[in-house]
Amino acid sequence: MRKVARYIYVGLAWLTLVGVIIPFFIAGMSLFVSRSYWSLHGEIGFLSGWPILGLIIFGLIGWIPRRLTAWLVGMTALHVVHTLLPTLRSDAPMAAAVHPLSALLLATVTFMHARKATQLLIEPSEDPAKTAVPVEPGAQS
Repeated sequence: MRKVARYIYVGLAWLTLVGVIIPFFIAGMSLFVSRSYWSLHGEIGFLSGWPILGLIIFGLIGWIPRRLTAWLVGMTALHVVHTLLPTLRSDAPMAAAVHPLSALLLATVTFMHARKATQLLIEPSEDPAKTAVPVEPGAQS
């Protein structure tokens, strides 16, 4: 069950990255094609956080390592801050202006997290020294 949960975790990690990158393109569409894309940008950007809930659930089931948990916590916190920044537009416009920079940082952190999550599938799950067959004294190999 743990191995299946880790495969799902890795898939959700990459899906989260796609969900973070798509709003970049939609923001470009709103600048260069039609302003009507701004609402889609906000909706897709908000929805891109939903896979993070799955990451938390499957991270618990898959017993992800602490180092990866730290990346997940950082990514989650950054996504929350990033989502809240546009709401500061009228009260603190300078803080809201950080939104594009936080998107770049969020994309970078999400990519790093997905890459590190993929290593869960590459690294051996057990220590080879623990599974090695001991050699009896005097036995020839």
